[in-house]
Amino acid sequence: MQVTVQIPDLIARGRSPDDVAVDVSRLAVLEAFRRGDISSGRAANLLGMRRISFLEFAAAHGVATMNYDTDDFARELADIAARRT
Repeated sequence: MQVTVQIPDLIARGRSPDDVAVDVSRLAVLEAFRRGDISSGRAANLLGMRRISFLEFAAAHGVATMNYDTDDFARELADIAARRT
């Protein structure tokens, strides 16, 4: 899909239209990953980078790279405890 948007000069900071387009595309993929619409592997593929590079990119932008909550942690602790008995 091709989309045309107006980017204020202040945001573009004198960068080329191609550079701005790359940034917008990366951020769109990052947002799709953040929402859970795509996996990290799919996001990396779309951006032409290795998965670890995408995970580093996501983390650098404050996007959680793992969906691991306290309930998951509690289940793991229970599993570990059960194996010890």
